Amino acid sequence: LSQKTTQVPAGLLEAVLAKEFSLQAFSERFDLYWEEAREYVGGNVLSITERSSAAMAIRYDETMGEQHPWLKEEPRSNVVDRLKALKTAWILGGGQRGQEWFGQNGPRFSMI
Repeated sequence: LSQKTTQVPAGLLEAVLAKEFSLQAFSERFDLYWEEAREYVGGNVLSITERSSAAMAIRYDETMGEQHPWLKEEPRSNVVDRLKALKTAWILGGGQRGQEWFGQNGPRFSMI
């Protein structure tokens, strides 16, 4: 998620990577709601979450896991919530849909 390509509220990236992350608290703090983002794209969840299995062999950035080791240990559902937070900010910030990193159906390491 690049601050040069879409509007990113101050503190958003830090909030998503915080050890104690809650999608609800994130949504309330930044006024960014996953349901609103889904509605914005016509409710077509597949258009914003699916990608090919080839794309799931995504560039795993080991340094992200090293910098934030709890990401490797927390439940997959929490990692998905973090990804939803980023996608919500991206979509509602005017970012282009269909990004390769939108997939949330792969293994945890591909989402980190």
